[in-house]
Amino acid sequence: MDNSGKIFFSTSFSTYEIVRTNDGHPTLFSKHFDELCHSNVGSYEETLFNYINALEIIKILKTQKEITILEMGFGVGIGLLVTLDEYFRHQIDSRMSYHSLEIDEGLFYWSLENVFKEKPYYAWMNHYRIIEENGFKVFNIDYQNIQINIHIGDARKVTKHLLKTMAGSVDAFYQDPFSPSKNPLLWTVEWFKDLYKLGAWNAVLSTYSASTLIRKSLLLSDWQFGNYLGYGTKRGMTRAWKNGHQMDEVLKGKVTRSPLVPLQDHNFKLQD
Repeated sequence: MDNSGKIFFSTSFSTYEIVRTNDGHPTLFSKHFDELCHSNVGSYEETLFNYINALEIIKILKTQKEITILEMGFGVGIGLLVTLDEYFRHQIDSRMSYHSLEIDEGLFYWSLENVFKEKPYYAWMNHYRIIEENGFKVFNIDYQNIQINIHIGDARKVTKHLLKTMAGSVDAFYQDPFSPSKNPLLWTVEWFKDLYKLGAWNAVLSTYSASTLIRKSLLLSDWQFGNYLGYGTKRGMTRAWKNGHQMDEVLKGKVTRSPLVPLQDHNFKLQD
């Protein structure tokens, strides 16, 4: 805590300020990315709106025997928390495999202590094991019909590794990294192409971004998409899918004709 009353903590990756959002749940301001992880309107409600409800996660769980979810990135842990809350609230018995990508290992420990620990019914979250996969650390938790894997490392590298074992298997993507201006490599055409390869035939993707620039990246990587009402003060957001939906031709034409140049890997320096 500093003299302003603000509360900070540091990991080996970054320093964070703990921010309490309007719905009573926390989010973090990352000094490294110079950005909040969530809207301060409400981290929990925003996540419920943007991902669980937008992607109809519960409907998928009720109609399929299992679901595989991939989140970018774990951050505060609110994405996992809301998904678990809805899973148990609806008394789902289908199998759920939840994967999350996170560059900062310290945030997993912070989340256990500050998000999950205050909820006794999630005490089982502390019974994790650490697995090494091709040089990447994975926090693995198995509980009833739920398997959780938090993959630690650079998301681009981890995703390339996951393509070897999970191609064509992911049903739903929570595209929730820091914004394109702060973390552009998780918004490029090549990034969305990798997600497309990871996706099952009827895979769906949701993101808080309604940017034409990002939608052009989606279009060039074969995703179809639609425009939807955003959460809180945001006017729009984007939902995308691989197959099974008809894309609005007016929206497609608008994005296609836009002079904006989409983000591509060659514009940025990839880490070795």
